[in-house]
Amino acid sequence: GPSLSLNTTLTYSLSNDGLTDYTFLDSNGVLNTTYDNFLHSKVLSLNQFVMWNITTTTRFNLNGGASYSDYKVARTGDHNYGFQAYAFGGIQQTLPWRVKINLHGGGATGRYSLQGKSANFYFYRLSINKSFFKQDRMTVNVFAGNFLHRYHHFTNATTTDTYRNISRTRVDFLRFG
Repeated sequence: GPSLSLNTTLTYSLSNDGLTDYTFLDSNGVLNTTYDNFLHSKVLSLNQFVMWNITTTTRFNLNGGASYSDYKVARTGDHNYGFQAYAFGGIQQTLPWRVKINLHGGGATGRYSLQGKSANFYFYRLSINKSFFKQDRMTVNVFAGNFLHRYHHFTNATTTDTYRNISRTRVDFLRFG
């Protein structure tokens, strides 16, 4: 029958000597990327997981969260902060003859780092499968993903007092199988 599972976590983390990568322009004009244990970070996160068996043939799940991050390095003068969020979920319906239809997807806003922010992203997938033989020893699965918007464009940025790097990428997310 119907059942519902929930799990919620609220976390706060603080670090005064965290390891981080950072990039700088040296006196010769050469861009350097390295690591050091000098990151001061504060992160507050709220995460939620939901699994709901709505009926004996319908199941729903959701995993999502949001956080606020604040990153600072006094020695370099770098400071970056902001909100980010994510959500991933799906619904599964079992039809007659034990044919299963699944729709799932998710996405996230860009994540903050000491010197920049990554790109937002999203995805979705529709699949139909059927298991055969004793103990479901063989399953045939047909799926399609990201078929409405084949290409995704991503922009990642790194910004400091001495330089700015913007990276733009186009990725083919179309999937069939």
